[in-house]
Amino acid sequence: MAKDRDEPKPSPPPEGLENATLDRRLETADLPAFEAWLQTRAAELAFSLASTSIQDQTDLYLETEDWRFYRASYVLRMRQLASAGGVVAQLRRLDEAAGGPSSPEPRCEVSEQLADDKLETLRGASGPVGQRARALAGVTAIRPLFAMQTRRKSVSVAHASGLAVEVGMDETCILRGPGQEPARLQQVRVTGSGPAAVAMAALIDEGCRQGVLQRAERSTYAVGLEVLALTPVPAPEFGPTDITDTLSFGEMALAVLRRHFAALLAHEPGARLGDDPEGVHRMRVATRRLRAALSLFANGLPRRPTGLRDELRWVAAGLGEVRDLDVQLERVAAWQAEGSLGEPGVLDPLKAVLEGQRTRARSRLLGMLDTRRYAHLVQAFSTLLESRAPRRLRQPIARRPAVKGMPALIVDRYQSVAPGG
Repeated sequence: MAKDRDEPKPSPPPEGLENATLDRRLETADLPAFEAWLQTRAAELAFSLASTSIQDQTDLYLETEDWRFYRASYVLRMRQLASAGGVVAQLRRLDEAAGGPSSPEPRCEVSEQLADDKLETLRGASGPVGQRARALAGVTAIRPLFAMQTRRKSVSVAHASGLAVEVGMDETCILRGPGQEPARLQQVRVTGSGPAAVAMAALIDEGCRQGVLQRAERSTYAVGLEVLALTPVPAPEFGPTDITDTLSFGEMALAVLRRHFAALLAHEPGARLGDDPEGVHRMRVATRRLRAALSLFANGLPRRPTGLRDELRWVAAGLGEVRDLDVQLERVAAWQAEGSLGEPGVLDPLKAVLEGQRTRARSRLLGMLDTRRYAHLVQAFSTLLESRAPRRLRQPIARRPAVKGMPALIVDRYQSVAPGG
């Protein structure tokens, strides 16, 4: 590719950027043309192309029928490298920029070596991916979603600073059904640190201006979904949740319950995974708020919430057992950090006991979330919240403006707890 003689050379990197990092994913319409351009510009800017390697890999993406991993903002895949042998299972973050839904919980990225690419092997794996996959999927089957094959040519680009930047050039085939041509995608991944990363970032920007490269707006996974016309199942919606002064008492009742029930479902993946104690805590808070709302708005609901408060209390108890142990472990960790209880390690036996209890409590919690009883609770609540018309004759309060009906309810509850009430 001919060089644009009027294109300004990237300015030298400023000093003091030893800790700068670079991790950019880009697309190109012509990998050979990009590689030729890279060789030309690198030589002119005192870079040198060092070692080159080629690696073939196959990625099998997995999901449940109800898209539990996607809805938790994760991608689950098994990667098989042609040269290395064996299979690596990976649970990776899927952020909104990469085509995923928003997530209320922090996410991690973990990998685990597997003996083969069988789903039974993944489901039985004892490492960080297998454990999390089982926790999140529960009793729901994990199934293949789609596969892609990639040939990656990696080039190490050395810099005068003595550091190098890695440039990976990927030719990817997204496999379609039998007899169909695969969809093809060409991408470039650039990673590095220090002054070399700063200089390479300037070179990448130049390539984007010249049209040799373009920024990748979506992940390869998101492209695969689009190419194969796969539509993730979204989180359920039960109706309006906005609260305004124009709502009737019955409409406000449903809006409040929808908000807290949506929170309960949104935090369930975090509670299942157990990587952050806040997942269990927030799901438990949602159960408490739902029970309070069911009591407060009982006369404004379209049907009697028979047994729902008791079922929510049952869920809260399972969550509370884990939550109490999380709090105790956090307290032990704080004491250890303070170093105020004598010799280092004095609390290790206590920590080990609490961790064992938490492991057993989490096992009971996951078992509870996988029961038909919990599924029936979710279904019953969903049916209640999807209702539209309050019971007109039996509960006329449901039709009254909420701004007129709520003050009396608030006063009643205040008087029940106020001193002398």
